[in-house]
Amino acid sequence: MMARSLRFISSVALVMAAFMVTQAWAGPFTFQRGDIVVGVGFGQYKVFDPTGAFLTTLDTTTGSLEDTGGAFASNGDLYVTNFEANSVSQFDVHGNLITANFGSGYNLDPESVTFDHAGNVYIGQADGSAQVLEFSPSGAFINSWSPMREARGTDWIDMGADGHTLYYTSEG
Repeated sequence: MMARSLRFISSVALVMAAFMVTQAWAGPFTFQRGDIVVGVGFGQYKVFDPTGAFLTTLDTTTGSLEDTGGAFASNGDLYVTNFEANSVSQFDVHGNLITANFGSGYNLDPESVTFDHAGNVYIGQADGSAQVLEFSPSGAFINSWSPMREARGTDWIDMGADGHTLYYTSEG
């Protein structure tokens, strides 16, 4: 079995619970290139078009008071974090909730999501163990890492273009 390695690079980042759709997928679905997804609390994310016109509300059904981060997988599925609910939810390209609780074993306050080239899902956690957790595309736990950190853990993460360098920041 070939050993995999993941490099961690700490960086300073301004974190917002809003992000823009940067990919377009073929077919008749809700998300279009340029749409903006904003976490508004209580397990809900609102979607706006590039002009700011409201399109729809996505509901994770978790009721989490803070909805803090998200990212699109290469197949167009949207993964969003439910901070107080200690969970991650997954929506399909049409905005349909696939699962309110993707993966398991979150310690405290999952805040960000990123993907590697194989489609594995990485979750950064702001508090508790502050570990970065890795899951398969089906939600099976693969691995965890405990990189050096300051206050508030590994709360924001992003995968480098090489697919094995994970950038992260703490709130130190």
